[in-house]
Amino acid sequence: MAQDISPKGNHLPSLKQLSALAKSRVSQNTVMNTENQDKDTIELQVTQFLCGVTSKNREYYSRTSLKNALSAISRYLQDVKPGWWYSLHNKVDFPDLYARFDGLLKDMKKKGIGKTKSTDGLFTDEIRHIIQHETLNPNVSFGLLKQVFFWIYILGAPRGGEHVNLLASQLADTPDGIIFKKGQQKNDQEGVDGNQFDLNIPFLLTSVPHKSN
Repeated sequence: MAQDISPKGNHLPSLKQLSALAKSRVSQNTVMNTENQDKDTIELQVTQFLCGVTSKNREYYSRTSLKNALSAISRYLQDVKPGWWYSLHNKVDFPDLYARFDGLLKDMKKKGIGKTKSTDGLFTDEIRHIIQHETLNPNVSFGLLKQVFFWIYILGAPRGGEHVNLLASQLADTPDGIIFKKGQQKNDQEGVDGNQFDLNIPFLLTSVPHKSN
């Protein structure tokens, strides 16, 4: 008889129930088949999937979605396959996957396929208005933290929670300014490594003064 793992009434589910629900989402056949497949077989299957998958309407997925899929599959393998320490992003361990997937992304960009919707940037007056808002008051600790995060957004354009996972090693202090080392993002618009770069932030850049009440 199957165990009842559904939460009752309006009570929050327990950790045990959440764990059981998460496990029930994955077929045991899927796990067993994945455990038995070797590295070369997995590389071939992932390559075929990423380079051939389309929507129900036979339309291409966005480059963002394809890269997210690669990351999700890589994490899944590390979770369910015993002794699997590989990352599918590693071009040394998976040269065929890297070469074909990187070529696919660049070819899609060249042909204008799988575009991600763009957003309008902020004008200078809009940035000044945000900086001068009381929520970003640098005279209080939380306001200063919000202003720092805002400048990281404006100067580094991080996405996908990259600003939350920012590491001290990504910031290098130099005599001329700060170097922000931008790492791999999930919503890359180029090839596999297309969005990694260093951003130079000169010390001449100063924050807009905050209005006092």
